Amino acid sequence: MSSPSPKKRRRRSIVMAIVAIAVIAAAIAWPSWKAGQPESRYARGLQAYEAGDLKTLRIEGLALKNTADWQAQASLLTGMFELARGQLPEAVAELEAARADESTRVAAWRLTGETFHRAGQLDEARRAFQDALAFDPDDVASHRWMAATLYDLGAMALALAHLDEVKRLDPDDPRPYRFAGAIHKDYEHYPDAIAEYRQGLKHHPSQILADEMRFELAECLFETGDYDEAVRVLSECRTSADTDALRGRCQSALGNSEAALQLADSVLKSAPQHVEALKLKASILMERREYSEAESLLERAAEVNSADPALYVQLSQLYQLQGKTDQADATAKKMKHISDLRTQLAELHSQALSDVTNADLRFQIGQTADELGMHEIAAMWFKAALSLDPQHVQAGNALADHAGKNSARQNSGLRFSRPDGR
Repeated sequence: MSSPSPKKRRRRSIVMAIVAIAVIAAAIAWPSWKAGQPESRYARGLQAYEAGDLKTLRIEGLALKNTADWQAQASLLTGMFELARGQLPEAVAELEAARADESTRVAAWRLTGETFHRAGQLDEARRAFQDALAFDPDDVASHRWMAATLYDLGAMALALAHLDEVKRLDPDDPRPYRFAGAIHKDYEHYPDAIAEYRQGLKHHPSQILADEMRFELAECLFETGDYDEAVRVLSECRTSADTDALRGRCQSALGNSEAALQLADSVLKSAPQHVEALKLKASILMERREYSEAESLLERAAEVNSADPALYVQLSQLYQLQGKTDQADATAKKMKHISDLRTQLAELHSQALSDVTNADLRFQIGQTADELGMHEIAAMWFKAALSLDPQHVQAGNALADHAGKNSARQNSGLRFSRPDGR
């Protein structure tokens, strides 16, 4: 068979070159074409929201607005954009189309709930998360937000139920265990709290979260009388005034008063107003009959936290030991008043567990907590009352008054952090 002529070979080479160029051009153009497709734009927009990239989020949302059959996704991205930049009414409005579309309604209702939550409209937030979960009972993010919202509303039993769902749906997440542990701890259900903290620590929390969980676990162990275990748990925490004070209390309970005194002194050098360290050192000095210095320490502690019943028991005993009968009697009356307030607070809390829409009840809890010196807790309840009734004048005034006083309490040694991790 004869070989192709030179002319035919040239023609074939030209054709092959043209094909190669076309293939290369297509390969170069493919990523750009794909990037411009609605699916890619939508995916980039969602990623941009998670990354806090508002510029990309805005671009992709606007692009989808001009794309047929992608209006719901455009609504979701635009709502995310408005929420991310703090434009809350605009976010709710922009999410309207996404809430109506089957493909986006779960995320849209969840984002609507988050928007209401940020605006302090807790009952509206609760309703929005409820709608999201009606469409998808396994949406873990909605369960997380619902638990936080119910906690803020004071519906702790319902919050715990949603935390159980988070554990089921995301078993490797330590945060719901910490959240549940803190709720049980607040209600002095120490064995339940201990179980939650221990389980959460098995799920590899971040160092900061692990330290918080271990400290709260050690507090619960102290309350149950397991002092050696509390000391062991504290040894795994980063050292702080709080951890050293609690370690000192454990050593005192174990009969190691010298070690306890050294720890109390160490804390008071860096945090002179630390209530627990003041109480601890005073108790050791009382055992040594150094009453005058002990009295000075306890009176300093009372200036910082005037609503600690254990402090007044200690102070009343000290006055009795010194023969200061009138002061002892006055302190005993103060202690009884505080105990009565705590009983009242427990009763109001019990009512709030099931009555999730009563603004007056939440205002009363805030008032009682504030009188007990639980100022951050009180603010949470005042906000809850206002979220249910924005026209609640007493709650609004109380919250404003609380905000004015809050700066004076920053270095008191009191600890409070939200257990939802946000």
